[in-house]
This record gives sequence, C-alpha cells and structure tokens, in this order.
Amino acid sequence: MAKWKADTEFDKYKERSLNALSPVEAHFLESFDKEQEKLRKQATSRQRKVK
Repeated sequence: MAKWKADTEFDKYKERSLNALSPVEAHFLESFDKEQEKLRKQATSRQRKVK
C-alpha cells in the first residue's frame, strides 16, 4: 500500500514537472513577447506615418 501511494505521488510529480517551464524557457518566452510588442508598436507607428 505504501509503495503504491509513493509511486502514485511520484507519477503526479513527474507529470507536473514535465509540463513546467525551465527558467531559461520562461525567460525566452518573456523576451519573445517583449520583442513582439515592440514590433507591433513599430508597425503601428509606420502605418500612421503612411496615412
């Protein structure tokens, strides 16, 4: 019974940790989002200049 419980809990932990982002991945996504926003702002300002 105790072994089954330990195995079950470990499997739950393993599943959660596989879905979690590493610090490097999280930083990459933050940087990517910031760059996208910067590019959107540039595109918007260029569209305003063209009109």
